Amino acid sequence: MSDEVNNVFKKYLNQLQLHPLRTKAIIVAVLAGFSDAVAQKLSGPRNFS
Repeated sequence: MSDEVNNVFKKYLNQLQLHPLRTKAIIVAVLAGFSDAVAQKLSGPRNFS
């Protein structure tokens, strides 16, 4: 497992050097989507009536 994580991290750092803006934009989008999904899950269902 550790080798897989290391490999992914090395690929991330490589992409960060080659395409910094694109890599950062993708990471921000993924984190924003994940945090929104977690926030919606924690807040529970809403009843709009």
